[in-house]
Amino acid sequence: MDSDKEAYLDEATKALRRQRKLIQDLEKEKQELNRQVRTARSKRNSRKDSENAAKISRLAEEQVHCMLVWFHLACKTAVSSTRRTNRTALTEKLLLNFQEVLVTSIEEERQTLSDLSAETTRIERQIAHQRRAAAAKANPVATNQPKGEQVIARFIG
Repeated sequence: MDSDKEAYLDEATKALRRQRKLIQDLEKEKQELNRQVRTARSKRNSRKDSENAAKISRLAEEQVHCMLVWFHLACKTAVSSTRRTNRTALTEKLLLNFQEVLVTSIEEERQTLSDLSAETTRIERQIAHQRRAAAAKANPVATNQPKGEQVIARFIG
């Protein structure tokens, strides 16, 4: 009877050791996969941010260039079609109009950037909430089970 008990105990100990080893291996694999996913997301987001910043910069430069071309053509047309005495007054008037257009454009761009910033903040909060929810789902609150049984239950269930 004692030998059966010892054999059973040895067999159970070996099985428990194998399960613990398997659990450790699976936890290490999970950590490695999570690290790889975080790294991939970080690199991808950084690349997207860089691309978007470059695109916005290029579009802003093109917009300024277009405004300058428009102003140059407007001045050239207006000056060539007026008499010499009125050219200075007309140029000043065009400059003031162009200044108003630029100020209005800058205010609109500031409002757009403010709106984009607010939207970015909202999306970042939403992403953080989703990550917390996913983490809570992946790691449920500890129960009264010993840690090894919790891990086994998580991998089995």
